[in-house]
Amino acid sequence: MPQNLEDRSVARAIVPKLLSVIDSCNDERILKAAMQNVKIVVKDRKWLMHQHNLEALLCTLERLCSPSTTMRSSAHGRFIYTDICNVLRFILQFHRPSLGGRLHIVIPILERLMACLFVQIKAVALNKGRFQNIFQHPPWLDQDMKPLLPEHAELFNRVVGLLCNPPQSTLPGFRMRPDQPRLTDPVREARMYVSGYVPNLIHVYCHYQLHGVPGKGIKEALTPAVFAMFDVLDLAAPEDARVIALGASMGKAQLALLRREHAEWKQYGRWRGI
Repeated sequence: MPQNLEDRSVARAIVPKLLSVIDSCNDERILKAAMQNVKIVVKDRKWLMHQHNLEALLCTLERLCSPSTTMRSSAHGRFIYTDICNVLRFILQFHRPSLGGRLHIVIPILERLMACLFVQIKAVALNKGRFQNIFQHPPWLDQDMKPLLPEHAELFNRVVGLLCNPPQSTLPGFRMRPDQPRLTDPVREARMYVSGYVPNLIHVYCHYQLHGVPGKGIKEALTPAVFAMFDVLDLAAPEDARVIALGASMGKAQLALLRREHAEWKQYGRWRGI
């Protein structure tokens, strides 16, 4: 890292230029190169990622996942999905303290990434003869010719796993002296904070199951992510209080799906101690 503040500012200006390339890119090779550079910056040049650059990166990822992205070609959709998941994983792994109270920017990206794992049911899409695009897939994703695979669901799992179960090394204050008293468990505190946002993800997961079909093997591959989300809800409010509150905002069909998923977590995924 440059010691001179002016040199540091000049170097950090590289990040907005990279993000501008991603926002306006319609060439797969250029996008791949830009995303590769972003991964290097986030993972190996962490000092380049101050607060503004981090927020700008998250907004760029959200736009890249949206139907309005400038990347229209679907030749390398699987690689684009992989790159987005890896960048998000590096952000949670190396820059979580800088996220602060900005999970509201992360959750919409996860919702879009989850939507990419589902194929819309044609019959559900038709409403009085008109097509309803429930999932709003980005144009670079071709679910008919090149659908995402279970390995992509596993990449999504890793991101959700880091969000819901952060290693202590990723949290603020990790480098405190061993003899310094700690009044709160930082991991528990982080998981409690995440529990306020996880209901949105579970809600859209049930919605997507109602209107779409996950690719072959993807439903099973997503199970660890679903269980991780129920884990933090259980931590925040035992006796299923958060799940009951979430169900109150759902219709009958969604509620039935929620109860089924929650029952599976209770039977197979819930931690009951030693």
